[in-house]
Amino acid sequence: MSKGRERPVISQIGVEDFNKYSNMFYGKYIFESGTILKPKKEFLVERNGFYMFDFVALALDDMLSNYENGIRRRKIKIDDRYLSKPKVQAGYLDFESYHSSLRSKFRALISTYISGKNLAPSIESFDDFVSVFLEYVLEASSRLPLTRSSFMMAKDVSILTTGLAIQIGDRDASIDQPKIDEFYNSPNFEYFRNSVINYGFLIDKNVPWRIVADLGSPQIKKYLERSQIPYDDRFIGPLSLLLGYDQVASGELEIIKDFIIDLYSDFVTRNQFYRKTTLGGLECESTTNLIRRAPVDVPRLQADYPLSYWMPIYVRMKFGESNLNADEATLNFVSSNALQIMEQKDMASAISYVQRKTFNTTALEGSLAYESRKLDAKDLTDMSLGDILEEVQKETLFQKFELF
Repeated sequence: MSKGRERPVISQIGVEDFNKYSNMFYGKYIFESGTILKPKKEFLVERNGFYMFDFVALALDDMLSNYENGIRRRKIKIDDRYLSKPKVQAGYLDFESYHSSLRSKFRALISTYISGKNLAPSIESFDDFVSVFLEYVLEASSRLPLTRSSFMMAKDVSILTTGLAIQIGDRDASIDQPKIDEFYNSPNFEYFRNSVINYGFLIDKNVPWRIVADLGSPQIKKYLERSQIPYDDRFIGPLSLLLGYDQVASGELEIIKDFIIDLYSDFVTRNQFYRKTTLGGLECESTTNLIRRAPVDVPRLQADYPLSYWMPIYVRMKFGESNLNADEATLNFVSSNALQIMEQKDMASAISYVQRKTFNTTALEGSLAYESRKLDAKDLTDMSLGDILEEVQKETLFQKFELF
């Protein structure tokens, strides 16, 4: 059996910190292949108006039924707001809706960037616009990843997008005291924790009203076997349920291409004219003309700018989003290899190669490598924490670049 690294690292029985180590990517990423995933909607089912994977719903049904037994046997204090009779209050969040909101936000931000720096007069062509786009996206990429694959792995994208998690409460996770008062100190918490364990779930340490299916637990296996998703018990984690997922990076380069062309079309619609100044020669005055931008011919741009044009741009975006600070030689190396793979094999293989070379699961705050270095360091300051992160980033980048 392949153990992989999909089961969360246990810090306390039944309670897990999903903000640390590989747990940050739980249910989103297959470490063995570097594949980033999102659930196929046909395998999601509804409970109390919210959706989750079918095997999660089966386990939840039995857990809540057990709770009813606990109430009848008077093992549960019934005046507890959340833990006397848990009810689903949140479930699956659609990743496509998340990413659509990001694109809308990005559309407004790049417009503000262009107007704020008065760049519109310098954009005379599509190539000029692409240069400005890339300039902005690289500046913003570490805090606002635009590619679907990088965005899915961002901390801002809830674990609810995995279809593995549900919530029985609606508190603000940024405020700690209600977590203690209403959950950890609840007289029903031990019954709740034991129920979670017995039915194959884990409590999210930082959001204790959220429970997450533990794909490595023996208790969840019987529900996996009853799922409509073909289950391969040789593996643990999403790898055992591969047919239940779509690959997030599939078609990603085409999506980036279409989005940039659409942004340019919007830009031209809103900025139909620009002023161009021609400097005069000796004893001649400079002249300024108002020039109308040509209407955007989308099919023509699609044809004139093939995917081979976009691959180096995509590579730069992915490295920017990874915070790995690759130098120009590395960027060119990966771009060249990706183009070669795209030509000799196919687009999917080329994208997979770029994912492996650019995706960063180690050189991040909260990663095992980062936290281990912090433990070894003395007299930590904000500056020394930055130095630790930079050191881990350099090591991660170095480890990614064997011969090919």
